[in-house]
Amino acid sequence: MGISLAFVGGISLSLVFQTRESLLRWQSLTMYAILAGALILMFLLSMWSAHNAMANAKSRKLAMARKHLAVVSRELEDRAAEGQLGGTEGLSATITSWATYQRLVQEAPAWPFNASIIRRLAASIFIPAIVYLIKILSGLGLRF
Repeated sequence: MGISLAFVGGISLSLVFQTRESLLRWQSLTMYAILAGALILMFLLSMWSAHNAMANAKSRKLAMARKHLAVVSRELEDRAAEGQLGGTEGLSATITSWATYQRLVQEAPAWPFNASIIRRLAASIFIPAIVYLIKILSGLGLRF
């Protein structure tokens, strides 16, 4: 995330020191579009390892929940087949607990994105765009 923010700063600074005329050329527009794409790619790639860790943990937890749920369900089925349904309150509570756990794990996200991270990504794209627009609209380019 820090590298992406440094990249945003570099893009914004480079925009400030460009002339208005150079910013209006298609080569400059293409270059800045490529830089914005690289920024998004860097951001997503930095989250890839966190995604893999979250997806692997989710997969392991789901497998464990399904295994325990199957064992307890089989035990309840066996008791029902033998006509011994008395005293199955403990099994019922266990099944409910494992089913709830499985549902919660399934609903857990596998990507580390939340609203705050998405807002930061949007800001990372819009800040250079805003600087670009201000520079174009103002017509006051710094010339060296």
